[in-house]
Parts: sequence; structure tokens; C-alpha cells
Amino acid sequence: MRKYDYDLIVVGGGGAGITAALTAGNLGKKTAIIEKNNLGGECTWTGCIPSKALIKTASYAYNFKYMQKFGLNIQGEFELNYSGAMEYVRKVINSVYKEESPEVFEEKGIKVYKGEARFLNKHTLSVNNEKLTSKNIILATGTIPFIPPINGIEDIDYLTNETIFQLKTLPKSIMILGAGAIGIELAQSLSRLGVKVTVVLRSKRILAKEEEELTGILEESLEKEGIIILRNTKVEKFERKYEKTVVTLKNDKDDMTQMEFEKVLIATGRKPALNGLNLDDVGIKYTNKGIVVNKKLQTSLKHVYACGDIVGPYRFSHMAEYQGIIAALNNILPLKRKVKYKNVLWCTFTDPELAHLGITEKEARELHGDDIKVYKYNYNNLDRAKTDNKEKGLAKVICDKKGNILGSHILGERAGEIIHELQVIKSLNLPISKIQSMIHAYPTYSDIIKKISRDAYISKVQSNSFIKIIKKILKK
Repeated sequence: MRKYDYDLIVVGGGGAGITAALTAGNLGKKTAIIEKNNLGGECTWTGCIPSKALIKTASYAYNFKYMQKFGLNIQGEFELNYSGAMEYVRKVINSVYKEESPEVFEEKGIKVYKGEARFLNKHTLSVNNEKLTSKNIILATGTIPFIPPINGIEDIDYLTNETIFQLKTLPKSIMILGAGAIGIELAQSLSRLGVKVTVVLRSKRILAKEEEELTGILEESLEKEGIIILRNTKVEKFERKYEKTVVTLKNDKDDMTQMEFEKVLIATGRKPALNGLNLDDVGIKYTNKGIVVNKKLQTSLKHVYACGDIVGPYRFSHMAEYQGIIAALNNILPLKRKVKYKNVLWCTFTDPELAHLGITEKEARELHGDDIKVYKYNYNNLDRAKTDNKEKGLAKVICDKKGNILGSHILGERAGEIIHELQVIKSLNLPISKIQSMIHAYPTYSDIIKKISRDAYISKVQSNSFIKIIKKILKK
């Protein structure tokens, strides 16, 4: 039997890679991680952690400006200084990284190599001119920003999510190209911290994968805060003019205009980080979307697995961790698990938050026609929302004819927490009406789920054949 240096080598130290390595290490496997940058990956350094820290800082700034809504008034002159916002973000990043440093992993028996990995053969990787062999390998190299081929883009000092959190000071104005979760979260945060923000998108609405009824409410809210949203607009050219960037824009009517910004943020999506791995020479299949895997996360080489953003189809940290566990277990255990995406959920952390579970109403109608039931409840009818001045929002649950959840979408305060109750019901294949008998604490935001469940229960009772007969008899 051939002897290897390791039972498992994980290439990539982001959410998926860290989770896979820890899972294997905890099960007694000799494990190593190869990471060319710092452990923690995009989530810790340029994604989840810094963006949520900035969102929190911005929310304090925004609420402080509008304290009069809560009956509070500032006496005398007052000016809010935003200069420490980015410093706070970096402080949070470093705090999280303390738990993800190489020393922490090596204390757990997991060897960390810093450098770029490259396949020499099917079981051998090279890092810093050192050869490492492993029985099994997991690829979790993640993604990098996609930079669109726009005329003049190479001449400007544009920002991406990988560079914006290193700014020492905030710009006075910024154009954000792209209206996905990254672009919209940063747009609102920067606007609340005093930056004049313009969002440019080629489509007709922001967050195109979300429930359209809810994104419409969110768009209106963002525009009321002063964010300019240019829909159906294409960037024709970038030009550097002194210390600013001049952007030439064209809308769907072919009208051309020029705007000037201190900074430009590119948030037009991600692409797989595959460069340098030498995948072709060892026969690992991939496309422009990432590495090709089966439902067990196995690549075209049976001892090599891949997980996280490099695989997709959902590029979220919680999905990366989910896949990381499955990839590690499938490397170790004889019985292989399959990934299941039926109950995928995510949240966009705007204010109000936008949580997404399952399919949208449009998708449900495409699959089931009109044989669905849609239940809604507005935040402005919730007592807790009234006490908190958080009445903007709507919860929407789409069910099949039996009342089982097909999709749930919540725009509102704490939506990212509330939706997990619906996730449990959906995962257990229970009808939404089952929640109506559960006791919910009052006053809480979770009460919105009970209200929807109550409506579903009433609808179920009213459609019952026996009840219909009784009602007819009583009417006589």
C-alpha cells in the first residue's frame, strides 16, 4: 500500500475549506490546509464579516440622525464624525481572524501551508516548491471578483469587495456597478455614512433573484434614503480626470450622459479561482462557472472532491460550510452523502433585511400554475414593529394546494432570524397551518409567522367539505 504524507489535503482556507479540514481532523485524519492568503477566506476578510460590521456601524449612524422618531432630541449643535467607521470594520476582521489563525489550526493537529497549490500528479501537490502527497484532496479555492470588459476600466483605480474595506477614509461620492447583495448592502451602508451613492444596473430592478414585490418596497426605501438607482443603464466608458472618474452611461432609450465620482465599486458578480491549479494535466473537469462535481461533490477524479463557491450553485458562507462537511465525510466514510438544495435559504442584510427560502411566487406559478396559495402579512400590523418604528416590511409565504411551503420571503426587521421557523416547517414537510397552535412570545417579530399560519389554518378549515356542508345547513 502506498504511503502518503496526509490522509487529506484541503486547498483553500475559506469557509468551505476550514470546515472540511476541521471535520476530517476531528475524525482523526491527518489533515493539511494550503491557503495562498490568510485563513478565513472571503467571508472573514472581504465578505460577510466586514460587510456586516459596516452595516452595523451605518445603522447606528442612521438611527442617531433620526432619534426624534423615538421622541429624543439633541440639544445644541451636533455633527457625526464617520472617520472611524472603516477602522472599526478592520478591528472586527482581526477579532474574528484570531480564531482562524494558523496557530489555532495547528494546535488542533491540522498543518497549514501558506502559498499557491499546484497539481504535479493526481495525488501530489506543490506548494512553495515543496511536494506534498495525499490520499484524498478537497478543492475549496473560492471565487474572485468578475471585472467586466468595459472601455477604460484598466485606467481607473476601481474598488471591489476585496479592496473597499482597506480604505482609510470614506469617499464623498461613489458609483456602484451591480445591484446584487454585495452592491446593495454596501450602497445603503455607505450612504448612511455620508457618501453620495449611485447604483447602476443593466436590469430593471435590484436583487433580480428575489421576490419582486419585496424588492420593489426595498428599492423605494433605499431611494428615500437618498441613494440614486439608475435602472436599465449600461456603462459605456470610464475615464480618469484628475482625482476623479468620469463615467459615460447609456440608458435603454440610448440616451447618453456623463457623471463624475470620487470612487467606483465593481460589484458585477464572481468567477471561480482556478488559475495555477493545473487541473487540465490531472483530468479534473471544470467550466467557467467552476469545478464540475456530482451530487456527492466528487470531481472527475474519484479521490478529489470540491466544495464551496468554487462549485456553487449557491455562493453563501452557510452553503460553503454545508458542502465542506459533506465533502470531508465523503472522503472518509464508505457511505457517501448527497447534497440537497431543496431547502436553501439566504438573507440580504439591508435595512430592512430581505430573507429568501425556496422559490418565488413567479417560479411557483410556472411550476404549479394557479394551484398555489399565497399568504401575506404586513409589518405595520405587528405591535413589536410599531414599538420599534420598524413598520416597513412584508412577509410572504407561497404554498402548494396542501399548504406545504414552496417558498417564503420576508422583508423586514430581523427577517434573517424569523425565516428559520419557516425553514424548520418546510424541512419537516409540514403544512404552514401547523404553526397556528404554537405559542409565540408577545410582542415579537416572530408573531408574523403565527399570523400567516392562522390565515392558512382558516383557509384550510373553510375549504373542508364537511365545514362547507355545515355552513350551508346553518344558512337555511
